[in-house]
Amino acid sequence: MIMRNLLATTQPQATSAATITTSTRPKRIATVKQVSSYLKVCRKTVGNLTKAGKLPAYKIGKCIRYDLDAVDRYIDTCIVR
Repeated sequence: MIMRNLLATTQPQATSAATITTSTRPKRIATVKQVSSYLKVCRKTVGNLTKAGKLPAYKIGKCIRYDLDAVDRYIDTCIVR
């Protein structure tokens, strides 16, 4: 009962659909395996790109996660001319 009351008071107020902007859109999060599949490279390459600072990642607990929008931005920097 106390936990339910606590959750009810700490949850953010709902906003109407008209006030939601793209900045409040949830992040598309992926694992190392999913990113390596998306980029068509091995998982070690994804890890090397992360260590080199070229591909930003989040550490959530013991897990590494990637924002797919950041992965797309990284791809845009890899254009061969």
